[in-house]
Amino acid sequence: MKRFVEVGRGGSSKGKSYTLSKTSTVKVKGAEWIKIVSEKSDVSSMEKHEGDLIIRFSDGSLVRLEGYFLCSTDDRADISIADPVAKQNLDVAFSDGSCGPGNEMLAYSLEPSNDGYVSGFLPVAATGIGLGPILGGV
Repeated sequence: MKRFVEVGRGGSSKGKSYTLSKTSTVKVKGAEWIKIVSEKSDVSSMEKHEGDLIIRFSDGSLVRLEGYFLCSTDDRADISIADPVAKQNLDVAFSDGSCGPGNEMLAYSLEPSNDGYVSGFLPVAATGIGLGPILGGV
Protein backbone atom coordinates (compact mmCIF):
# COMPACT_ATOMS: atom_id res chain seq x y z
CA MET A 1 0.00 0.00 0.00
CA LYS A 2 1.28 3.46 -0.87
CA ARG A 3 1.55 5.99 1.93
CA PHE A 4 0.89 9.72 1.62
CA VAL A 5 1.25 12.88 3.67
CA GLU A 6 -1.06 15.86 3.26
CA VAL A 7 0.05 19.20 4.77
CA GLY A 8 -2.41 22.05 5.33
CA ARG A 9 -1.49 25.71 5.66
CA GLY A 10 -3.34 29.03 5.75
CA GLY A 11 -6.70 27.82 7.02
CA SER A 12 -7.28 25.66 3.93
CA SER A 13 -9.27 22.44 4.28
CA LYS A 14 -7.29 21.00 1.35
CA GLY A 15 -3.56 20.61 1.72
CA LYS A 16 -0.58 19.83 -0.45
CA SER A 17 -0.08 16.08 -0.83
CA TYR A 18 3.11 14.02 -1.04
CA THR A 19 3.61 10.34 -1.79
CA LEU A 20 6.15 8.63 0.44
CA SER A 21 9.11 6.50 -0.60
CA LYS A 22 11.30 4.29 1.62
CA THR A 23 12.83 7.38 3.26
CA SER A 24 11.02 10.68 2.73
CA THR A 25 11.36 14.20 4.07
CA VAL A 26 8.46 16.67 4.03
CA LYS A 27 8.89 20.28 5.21
CA VAL A 28 6.09 21.06 7.66
CA LYS A 29 7.27 24.08 9.66
CA GLY A 30 4.32 26.46 9.93
CA ALA A 31 1.74 23.83 8.91
CA GLU A 32 -1.66 23.93 10.59
CA TRP A 33 -2.42 20.23 10.14
CA ILE A 34 -0.76 17.07 8.83
CA LYS A 35 -2.51 13.90 7.69
CA ILE A 36 -0.60 10.63 7.23
CA VAL A 37 -2.44 8.12 5.01
CA SER A 38 -1.36 4.69 6.25
CA GLU A 39 -2.80 1.72 8.06
CA LYS A 40 -2.54 2.49 11.78
CA SER A 41 -0.99 -0.93 12.40
CA ASP A 42 1.91 0.04 10.07
CA VAL A 43 3.02 2.92 12.33
CA SER A 44 5.69 1.43 14.57
CA SER A 45 7.20 4.46 16.37
CA MET A 46 7.54 8.22 16.49
CA GLU A 47 10.61 10.12 17.63
CA LYS A 48 11.85 13.64 17.97
CA HIS A 49 15.20 14.23 16.27
CA GLU A 50 16.49 17.79 16.58
CA GLY A 51 13.42 19.80 15.49
CA ASP A 52 11.94 17.07 13.29
CA LEU A 53 9.32 14.37 13.87
CA ILE A 54 10.32 10.98 12.49
CA ILE A 55 7.57 8.42 11.95
CA ARG A 56 8.81 4.85 11.40
CA PHE A 57 6.73 2.17 9.75
CA SER A 58 6.78 -1.61 10.28
CA ASP A 59 8.34 -2.25 6.85
CA GLY A 60 11.42 -0.17 7.80
CA SER A 61 10.42 2.95 5.86
CA LEU A 62 10.16 6.36 7.51
CA VAL A 63 9.00 9.91 6.97
CA ARG A 64 10.79 12.89 8.47
CA LEU A 65 8.44 15.81 9.11
CA GLU A 66 11.08 18.53 8.92
CA GLY A 67 10.60 21.42 11.34
CA TYR A 68 7.61 19.92 13.17
CA PHE A 69 9.02 20.71 16.63
CA LEU A 70 10.41 24.13 15.61
CA CYS A 71 7.32 25.86 16.94
CA SER A 72 5.72 27.46 19.93
CA THR A 73 3.41 25.09 21.82
CA ASP A 74 0.30 26.82 20.53
CA ASP A 75 1.48 26.64 16.91
CA ARG A 76 2.33 22.95 16.59
CA ALA A 77 0.38 21.31 13.74
CA ASP A 78 -2.31 18.74 14.49
CA ILE A 79 -1.41 15.29 13.15
CA SER A 80 -3.80 12.53 12.16
CA ILE A 81 -3.51 9.06 10.65
CA ALA A 82 -6.05 8.28 7.91
CA ASP A 83 -6.37 4.48 7.77
CA PRO A 84 -7.87 3.52 4.39
CA VAL A 85 -8.38 -0.13 5.41
CA ALA A 86 -10.23 0.62 8.67
CA LYS A 87 -11.82 3.72 7.03
CA GLN A 88 -10.94 5.72 10.12
CA ASN A 89 -9.17 8.99 10.96
CA LEU A 90 -7.16 8.94 14.17
CA ASP A 91 -5.71 11.99 15.90
CA VAL A 92 -2.16 11.62 17.21
CA ALA A 93 -1.85 12.73 20.86
CA PHE A 94 1.67 13.03 22.25
CA SER A 95 2.36 12.39 25.94
CA ASP A 96 5.61 14.34 25.64
CA GLY A 97 7.66 16.04 22.93
CA SER A 98 7.72 19.75 23.59
CA CYS A 99 8.62 22.32 20.96
CA GLY A 100 12.29 23.01 20.30
CA PRO A 101 15.29 20.88 19.36
CA GLY A 102 16.12 17.63 21.12
CA ASN A 103 16.19 13.86 20.68
CA GLU A 104 13.74 11.42 22.27
CA MET A 105 11.42 8.52 21.57
CA LEU A 106 7.85 9.78 21.84
CA ALA A 107 4.94 8.26 23.70
CA TYR A 108 1.72 8.81 21.76
CA SER A 109 -1.83 7.54 21.41
CA LEU A 110 -4.19 7.37 18.44
CA GLU A 111 -7.64 8.70 19.25
CA PRO A 112 -10.68 8.51 16.93
CA SER A 113 -11.09 11.84 15.15
CA ASN A 114 -14.27 13.90 15.19
CA ASP A 115 -13.68 14.64 11.48
CA GLY A 116 -14.65 11.16 10.27
CA TYR A 117 -12.93 9.30 7.46
CA VAL A 118 -12.53 11.02 4.08
CA SER A 119 -12.09 8.67 1.13
CA GLY A 120 -10.73 9.50 -2.30
CA PHE A 121 -7.37 10.87 -1.16
CA LEU A 122 -5.54 12.13 -4.26
CA PRO A 123 -1.90 13.13 -4.01
CA VAL A 124 -1.09 16.14 -6.20
CA ALA A 125 2.65 16.52 -5.63
CA ALA A 126 5.60 14.29 -4.83
CA THR A 127 8.19 14.25 -2.08
CA GLY A 128 11.23 16.48 -2.25
CA ILE A 129 13.31 13.69 -3.80
CA GLY A 130 12.62 14.56 -7.43
CA LEU A 131 9.56 12.43 -8.27
CA GLY A 132 6.93 13.83 -10.64
CA PRO A 133 3.28 14.48 -9.77
CA ILE A 134 1.23 11.49 -8.79
CA LEU A 135 -1.90 11.03 -10.88
CA GLY A 136 -3.69 8.21 -9.05
CA GLY A 137 -5.42 7.79 -5.71
CA VAL A 138 -5.74 4.98 -3.22
